[in-house]
Amino acid sequence: NSCVEIDGVICPNPTQEEEDGKNYQGFLENAEARIIPSVKIGWLVTSRLAKYRKETERWLHKNGVVYNNLIMQDIPDRTQSLADAKFKADTFANLDAFFFVESSAGQSREIAERTGKAVFSVEDRTFYQATPPEGKIWNALQESAHFIAKQRSRIATLVQK
Repeated sequence: NSCVEIDGVICPNPTQEEEDGKNYQGFLENAEARIIPSVKIGWLVTSRLAKYRKETERWLHKNGVVYNNLIMQDIPDRTQSLADAKFKADTFANLDAFFFVESSAGQSREIAERTGKAVFSVEDRTFYQATPPEGKIWNALQESAHFIAKQRSRIATLVQK
């Protein structure tokens, strides 16, 4: 019952050099896996354009990411893009999901404010929520935060080696 962003969570964000047309294709095909979820994700919600769906699905499959739905911006190019946080918040608000994992702290705050739902920021390892959490949802969020922190620690240890 969760949404997860791809860039900045499952793989790194593209660099400025990788965001141009020719280099972006290479990024889509060869991005390094960052955090691969060990469970099936309900919704992958990304600001990537829908025209890159095949490349994105191929990369997700190659890296063992299992999910039910992949939601991408269905616009011709980034010049017509909604603000990323607004796109993600509008999507999240209309889903039966109760939790969103986002890379950016700023976008996490905005998504939480727009939806009133819980958002975990990978950037600052903080939960953002416009309304106080309670019960089973809060417990699930805490478990998720501990899991993500543990995975980041494992990655850091591997990088140091």
